[in-house]
Order: sequence, then structure tokens, then C-alpha cells
Amino acid sequence: MRPVKEKLTSITINAISKLLAQKGLDVQLGCSRINGFFLRKGKSGASWYFRYTDANGKRRKIKLGRLLTGDGQGGHIQSMASIALEYSHMLARGGDPAQHRSKLKSETRAAEEARQIGRFKQVGHFYEHVYKPHKMQSRYGYGTCQIIEANFSHLFGRNMDELRAEDVREWEGMRRNERARQGKTISRETLVRDLGAFKAMLNYAAGRKKDDPIDQPVIDANPLNNVYVRKMTSEERDKRYLASNNNRRMLTAEELSHLIKGLEGYSEQLRAQRRRSRKHGKPHLTDLDQVAYPHWFIPFAWVALYTGMRPGDIYGLRWEPTSANSVNFNFNIVTAVPEKTRDKGDQPVSVKHPMSEGLRAVLKAWHEQQGKPEQGYVFPNGSDGRLAKKSHDKHWRHVKRIGGLTPDLAFYSLRHHFISSLVMNRVPLLHIAKLVGHKSTHMIEQNYGHLLPDTAEAVIQTYSQTICNVSKHVPGAKEVEHR
Repeated sequence: MRPVKEKLTSITINAISKLLAQKGLDVQLGCSRINGFFLRKGKSGASWYFRYTDANGKRRKIKLGRLLTGDGQGGHIQSMASIALEYSHMLARGGDPAQHRSKLKSETRAAEEARQIGRFKQVGHFYEHVYKPHKMQSRYGYGTCQIIEANFSHLFGRNMDELRAEDVREWEGMRRNERARQGKTISRETLVRDLGAFKAMLNYAAGRKKDDPIDQPVIDANPLNNVYVRKMTSEERDKRYLASNNNRRMLTAEELSHLIKGLEGYSEQLRAQRRRSRKHGKPHLTDLDQVAYPHWFIPFAWVALYTGMRPGDIYGLRWEPTSANSVNFNFNIVTAVPEKTRDKGDQPVSVKHPMSEGLRAVLKAWHEQQGKPEQGYVFPNGSDGRLAKKSHDKHWRHVKRIGGLTPDLAFYSLRHHFISSLVMNRVPLLHIAKLVGHKSTHMIEQNYGHLLPDTAEAVIQTYSQTICNVSKHVPGAKEVEHR
């Protein structure tokens, strides 16, 4: 088993909850691992501080930031602790945290002045000092920054207003050739996504990014505004259509059988490993033979199969009935605002998924196994925070291997199976769209329309029969009098 990463601070979410519940102000919660790091409760909430003695013997106190409550608090605590730990190491090296912060502020002011004289027109400079710090504050900023760095770092030395369509064509060729050397291809959708991330930065630099203005634009316009990824050839379109149809389908009865076999086999493998550990010097570990699920991934996969929810939306589920993403046993419903559309528009789609008998049984068993919590994530990480977005990948590979499923079967296939099953069983498309988090039926029709049962012939025959029943003969045929 992989070693558990040690937490930086002794301050926990539970300890913070107890602190906030105490009456009175100026109550503090100290850290036993990082000297001088503590949380203080004040009039308007709680804030993080770092206290130390400088080289002149003067006691100093630095405010690190306000306490974040709600989603992501576990990561927030570790983030604050890492800053305090950095300051502790700085003191050990003879540095002064207060002077360091003052220096950072001076550098920020200097960067602002540099922007005024045009240095920020350079792609790399604007990205590092303006766009990346700005983007990292958003939900998906890290992924966007990774895309830009991986694809367009070769343009970081260029000025933004000097970029041309030829630069995009060169980049596109580089990406296609790189994949070809690996014996693979790259989809047009991937190229469009990557170029879109880069163009969004240029729009921001020009002050043209919708709902995300910049105070002082550094270029007059996005030079790549009307530049797009090369269109697909007819052969590429045909291949894409076939591949899309092959992926968006129901799992076969055999595949479902192998899936269940894989989940059960993985469960038994984990239980067997735990038995050996308990037998050889670790009796304190939980006896997995006494719980419903030996690992969070097992109920996680069942939830995906029963609901067709995206992995990211399952990660966001909480036990609080009042949460936007909740499991509510009182009303037998799972509610979720899909992350993919959460930030789009003033009224994001809210999915209300009725609990089937099977889904309720899975969630009930998992809820009881977790100690019947009244709040927190349904599938939390080790510090009660949210799991990383690809935490399921490793376990999904184990399930596929044990169950005998093909290695290229994506976990997202469970969502395709859910939607495809409803389409082929003639469930109204609008109902399906609402269940899977789409505002309209367009995406369902576009991606799963090929699965709709072809009822045209039966409908035409029925329609024709109604006419014949009224007219009592074939319309247009002349009756011949027999003598």
C-alpha cells in the first residue's frame, strides 16, 4: 500500500468546529506541529495567523488569511499550514516573514508599473504575472493553465498583438505530428479546446472576455479572434461518427456481468489484503469483512451506474439535505447542479434524480458505514475534504482487469449506458435531458439519436390503416363493375 501523506498541521476540521461553537471572542486554536501557527476567532469570523520573534527580539504577528468554511476546507487548512511552515523555515534561515511580505507587495507594485509600459504584451509575461494568478482563483483554473503551458509555451517570447494564423497552423501541425509519432491521433475537439483556452487569455488581455473584464487592457484586440482549428475532412468526419456511435451505447449483458464480477472481485481482493494485514501485526486496522463496502469506489461506481451522473458531480455530493448537491433520504431524491454547467448563466441546471430501490440501498448502506453523518461529502478524502477529480481512475483499472473488461472501456461508459438505456426504452427525451443535467434535448438527440427505435414504418402503416378504415377501399383505385 502507498504510504499516507502526513498532514502539515495538527489543526483539524473537527477542532475548528469546536472553536467556532465556543462563546466569546479572541479564542485561539494553536498548532502543535508548526510553532506560532494558530487560528483566532474574532467578531467577524476566524482568521489564520503566524506569530514569531524577529532578529531584534520584537514579537510580530502576521495575518495569513480568513478561515474558509464549506467545500474544500481540508485543502484550505493545509494551504494555510504550508504558508506558516514556509515562514518557519524562513526564520530558521535567518529571514524575516514580515520583510518577505513587504518585498512581495513591492514586487506586485513594480509588476503593475511594468504593465503600464507595455511589458505585459509579451505572451509569457502576461500569462505568468496576470492571467495565471487571475485564473487560479477560478474553479477550473489549474486545468486551463496546464493546457496553455503544455501547448503554447513556445510562443511565450512573442508579443500577443503579433500572433498570426500561421502560428496556429504551426502549432496544430506540431500536435498532430507528435501524436502520429506515438502511433495515435488527436481529435479536433481536443485541439479546439486547447486553442480555446489560449484565445480566452488573449480575449482577457484585450478586455473582451465576457463576464470577466480586465481593468486595463494591454492589447487592442485578440489577433486570433477569427482563427480556428482546421475543419475535418469527410473521411475524418466518418471516422468520428463511427467512433462516437460505438462509444455512446448501452453496455452489453456480458459487459454488465463482467462489471459486477469486477466490483465483487475487487471488493474481495481488498478484504483479503486487509485480513493479511490484520493477521501480521496490524490488528488495529478496520475489519473489512464487517462492513458493506471495503472501499469508497465500490458504492461510487454503483451510484454512477444507477444515475448516469458524471464522476465530478458524484464527488460533489453531500449528506446535507439543504445542499445544492445532496442525498436526501426523506424525499428519496439525489439533487445535483452539474459542475460542467454550474457557472453558465444565472440559473444553472439542477438535476433531481429519484432514488431507485437499488440506489437507495447502496447509499443507505454507505451512510450507515460512515457513521450516519449529517454533513460533509458522501465520498470524502482522508481529511474529510473533497476527493481529487481522477481519484477513481486507479480503482477502475483494477475492476476492469479483475472483471475481464476491455482496458479501453472508460468509466464514463456508465453514463453512456444509462442514457442509452433510457433512449432505447423510449423514455421521452426531455425527461432524459432533465435527469442527466441538460437544459434541452439537443445534446441527447445529437449524441444518442442513432439509438432511437425506428418506428417510422409502424407509424405509417397505422396512419394508412386509419384512412383505409374510413374510405373502405384503397384511395385512387377505380371500382370495376363485374358482369
